[in-house]
Amino acid sequence: MKLIEDARQLGSWVVLQNCHLAKSWMPTLEKVCEELTIDNTHADFRLWLTSYPAEHFPVMVLQNGVKMTNEPPKGLKANIVRSYLSDPLCESDFFEGCMKPCNYGGRVTDDWDRRTLVTILKKFYCIGTVDDDNYCFDSVGIYFAPPEGTAQVSGGGGQSSEDVVESVAADILDRLPKNFDLVLARQRYPTMYEQSMNTVLVQEMGRFNALLSTIRSSLINTKKAIKGLVVMSAELEQVVNSILQGKIPAMWMAKSYPSLKPLGSYVSDFLQRLKFLQDWYDKGPPNVFWISGFYFTQAFLTGSQQNYARKYTIPVDLLVFDYQILEDKPYAEPPKMVSKLTA
Repeated sequence: MKLIEDARQLGSWVVLQNCHLAKSWMPTLEKVCEELTIDNTHADFRLWLTSYPAEHFPVMVLQNGVKMTNEPPKGLKANIVRSYLSDPLCESDFFEGCMKPCNYGGRVTDDWDRRTLVTILKKFYCIGTVDDDNYCFDSVGIYFAPPEGTAQVSGGGGQSSEDVVESVAADILDRLPKNFDLVLARQRYPTMYEQSMNTVLVQEMGRFNALLSTIRSSLINTKKAIKGLVVMSAELEQVVNSILQGKIPAMWMAKSYPSLKPLGSYVSDFLQRLKFLQDWYDKGPPNVFWISGFYFTQAFLTGSQQNYARKYTIPVDLLVFDYQILEDKPYAEPPKMVSKLTA
């Protein structure tokens, strides 16, 4: 408070870093900023504040101040490159004269954590990384310091995160079939009183078309965003992170059937469901239905009850399902317990 008061009168600058960590002091900061007026403040006075996005940061300060955003780089490689190009790391004098422990943003407050970091840094920040061409960071020799004057990711020879995402996206896009033609499907399987499964098939195709279009468009736009052709929106960024983590993107799940599978298994399962519907369309209703392959299973169950109720003139509300475990094998005709429902 005394520094701010002195700077306000003398026209100096004050920088308050990591304001998001001082939640209890934010009301005081808001009051200080409210009391700053043209009459009681030197014209050269400046109050700089740094903070992560936080709900407790005073709204009044944000509304009345000049805001600058600094988006952190995405990925380990981008972070390291920015660190090497920023002050003071980009200065040769820093490496020659900096031989004391550094305080990293006030995040390390425990003595044992600090000792752990110092121990780790001794392996990476030492004279051997410069003088010894064969110096390695691990006992196997996979990770090592790149030769002087080169800009490369040492060890492993792996792809960057952008290359991985682009490769996975291209692979999935190559495996995706075209959308179902609902016009032709309605013509081939029209709505019929005695066959509710026609409606079930067309509705399932429509649901899977919506999911298929979402997956296809998100992957295409993700590839474009990586190349800088379109803006990397928050949704596309979430798709990128999900692909890197092997998870189903939230954008897909918003249009998808419930699934707890990882990304690879989900895509394979999704393609099998599409093939199930395509075979149904090409060859007619199957002898055995893959009940867990439906997007909306309840529609199939209701359609089965409607077919039976209309065939035997029984109120559908009086029908219940009965079950019999059958052998898992191909059937030349529909099993009796599948086509017959007890009333």
